[in-house]
Amino acid sequence: MLLRQRDTNASWDLREGLRIGRLSENDIVLADASVSRLHAQVESRGGTFWLCDLRSSNGIQLNGRRAQEFPLRPGDLVTVGSLAFDVEGEVVAAPAPKREDVSNSEALPSFSKVSDREREEIRAELRQRQTSKGFGDLSQQPFAIRVAVYLGALGFLAAIAMGARWLSNSI
Repeated sequence: MLLRQRDTNASWDLREGLRIGRLSENDIVLADASVSRLHAQVESRGGTFWLCDLRSSNGIQLNGRRAQEFPLRPGDLVTVGSLAFDVEGEVVAAPAPKREDVSNSEALPSFSKVSDREREEIRAELRQRQTSKGFGDLSQQPFAIRVAVYLGALGFLAAIAMGARWLSNSI
């Protein structure tokens, strides 16, 4: 099976340990602001490839549904950040997963195949989605950075208030 990027038509064979992200050390390097440095990784479980989010900012989606991890099947639409990929290849009957591969089978998400109309809606939504520039969404930043930004904003507001008070006293 392979993963084909929709915009560029580039493709990569799926294999255990395949990493996706912005860093040059990744197997699939995606130079897009919506993709984290270490975004996702492919794992093999019971003969099935799974895509697992590596705590990325913008997450991964399967057929328009965001999830932390999911199995990959031919015909699936996978979204990494705001970039769309198709999973292509033969449908191979995988052996049943071992007990240790699936710790809680009720926790596994159920994903259905997506119709062409739904795929078009997902593509349109991805095209409209804005990618973050610079700092991005503050809620995606580590706690220490959020605290520093909030304290800086409070300091800035205090400086404005003190400047206004000083100007009103000097006039």
